[in-house]
Amino acid sequence: MTRTQVSSTASKALFLLRELPPDPEVVGSKAANLLDAANRGLRIPETAVIPTFVYHDMVPGDGLTPQEIRARIDALDLEPLGRQLSAALEAQFGDIRFAVRSSSNMEDAADRSFAGQYESFLDVPPHGIADAVRGCWRSLWSDDALTYRGSTAGRPAMAVIVQPFLRGRLGGVAFSADPVSGNPFQIVIDYVGGDASVVTDGTVGTQLVKLELHDVMLRRAAEPFQSIAEACLKFDRPVDVEWTWDEPRGLSLLQVRPITGVRRFTLPGTTLGAYCLPIPEPFSRLGASLEFEKNAIYQTMVRRLSTPGFRSKMLVVYGRLYLFEEPGTTSRRRITAGLFYSLAQALFYFSKRRPVRQPIALEGTARASLLAAVRRYLSFYRTSSYAGYLYNNATGLLVRYLNMLTAGQYNRPLLYSLLACPRSVTVRRDQGLHALAQLLTRTDDVDWRARQTPAFIAEYEKYCSEFAYVFADRNPRDPHFEIDHALAYSLLAGRQHQETGAGGAQWEREVFGVIRARRFGAVRLAIFKVARLLYRNSVGLVKEDRNHTFYLASTRLSEFIAREQAALCRELSLREIEDLYFMTLREIEGGGSARLREFRRRVHTLSREFVDPTVAADAAVAAHAAGSTLTGIPCSPGVVTGPVVFVRARQDFTKATPGSIIVTDNLRPFWTPVLASAAGLLCSTGNVLSHGASVAREHGVPAVLGLGEILFTLREGEIVTVNGLTGQVLRQPPV
Repeated sequence: MTRTQVSSTASKALFLLRELPPDPEVVGSKAANLLDAANRGLRIPETAVIPTFVYHDMVPGDGLTPQEIRARIDALDLEPLGRQLSAALEAQFGDIRFAVRSSSNMEDAADRSFAGQYESFLDVPPHGIADAVRGCWRSLWSDDALTYRGSTAGRPAMAVIVQPFLRGRLGGVAFSADPVSGNPFQIVIDYVGGDASVVTDGTVGTQLVKLELHDVMLRRAAEPFQSIAEACLKFDRPVDVEWTWDEPRGLSLLQVRPITGVRRFTLPGTTLGAYCLPIPEPFSRLGASLEFEKNAIYQTMVRRLSTPGFRSKMLVVYGRLYLFEEPGTTSRRRITAGLFYSLAQALFYFSKRRPVRQPIALEGTARASLLAAVRRYLSFYRTSSYAGYLYNNATGLLVRYLNMLTAGQYNRPLLYSLLACPRSVTVRRDQGLHALAQLLTRTDDVDWRARQTPAFIAEYEKYCSEFAYVFADRNPRDPHFEIDHALAYSLLAGRQHQETGAGGAQWEREVFGVIRARRFGAVRLAIFKVARLLYRNSVGLVKEDRNHTFYLASTRLSEFIAREQAALCRELSLREIEDLYFMTLREIEGGGSARLREFRRRVHTLSREFVDPTVAADAAVAAHAAGSTLTGIPCSPGVVTGPVVFVRARQDFTKATPGSIIVTDNLRPFWTPVLASAAGLLCSTGNVLSHGASVAREHGVPAVLGLGEILFTLREGEIVTVNGLTGQVLRQPPV
């Protein structure tokens, strides 16, 4: 029934809720929310509604003051309406008592609840319905409601809900997210024995129960709390539910409204201890499983070589991956042996890496082919990790040699800048992006690719075949791998008139001049140049190639999953292919629980929508006011001043205008295109040999890393001066 059809039935004042459209302008927001709950398969009391058009017919308030409208409502003769309502209710429900609730077209909204502003009446006999309706209508214009409503746009109207008054054994309110912390992974239930209204009134003491989402999704909670929590999770938004419970009837929902006034949830640092967050995006369970496998490979390397690296532990907290690192032990003899072992692994890596670039072939069953590909990629990751260890040692030796040649005149960041590898995969990737940008034809069309030349399309497809992850925000960390062509156009358009970075050419001339001026300087410089040439054409490639190889492998996995989704669903008994992303590698081998997959899916969705990875600054951190200096690890030389721009996801790339200072927790391997626009780089994590430092040096961008949580006291747009040679970041005092 449409709104027009309902309005034309003016002789009838009472309708069953299921007869009416879910339109707040007809039934009010409270009744519309109840109808939504019923459509989701949840039990609500048999509900009748007096629509808003009855209010408008009997209370024409245009041009009147609130006081005049209240007086007109008080003067209404509702006896005929009362007889009609009593007869209709007795015919529908029998001789029982009722709950009469307001249902304004403006209450129970996502931003304003109007909780307690309008009247509701409980335990009402049939002959008292008309007076209760009068009270609901009158409350629309009460002083409290007018103050709360303020200047809210729209024409206020009041529908009225009439339900059988249910006397449950238990009653209360449930929130699908913690209303205090905003934690979407907890369901909070406040209840009493008896009527739920005393919970909302706050007139008696109540019992509070907090349920963890995983206990509810895996059906580990006790009844009736399990059923209450499951009802909350039926909605695709955070909700506040008023309920009653009795046997044998079970759970009935009396009201449903969006949760309002809840702050954005921040992961509590106190519960994470010394764990740090390396990647802010939530991982799917398959993506996390791959990361755990990679970390196990790294730990094996640390134990085998006794490297001066780190021991790492990983935790998945609320769908996000946390990493804890502590220094590893060293043994000079084993480190020496490790160098030779790493050299052998590096040679094996360079000779066998080509198959990673090829699409995954179907060999036997789809599941067997997928697992075989994962094992192959992890094998490449293992060999490249040893090669990366060789890179670290070789880089350290060359820096020490340079330090000796210059008699210690320069600090490490500047010397590291002389070892930037112009043939690394990051430079090649960014140069390819720059070359592609020069072929771009600018257009305002949404389908911008249709306006491009054949030469551009050919180069674009070639680039995407290897570097698709630059334009995509998805991989096995997250389902739905898909190239974001709008993002691609934005990146390409931003690169069209920019020059590629020059690296540390100016520093190179200065340092080489110092070396030549010393005794046997020309000979020593020639030895260094030969060593650097060998370094750049061998181990110098490994540092960034390892990241690229695994991201390329992730792309191949996603492509294979999409291509063979029918076979994978059949072999693994999946409802849909997305379920695969919420399984671990071991579960793919031996099967897994559908309920567990559904829990992980919900956590993943909540993590994307509600969890803010930014660590809130405490009082000590906040003490660093404007005009103070932050100190981190100097990683790429140069001094630059510019406005702060926070980059936490690919969607933030377009904020990085020329001359801006990029601030992030850790530069992702596929984020390097953003450095083309950056004047400087600040990271909360990282060190002189980390990915962000290497790429910044290759682009000639001053960078300070390892600043810690204090970095996030900076404000978007704040002007700072970055000194990549000393590791200092000066905050400009306010004008």
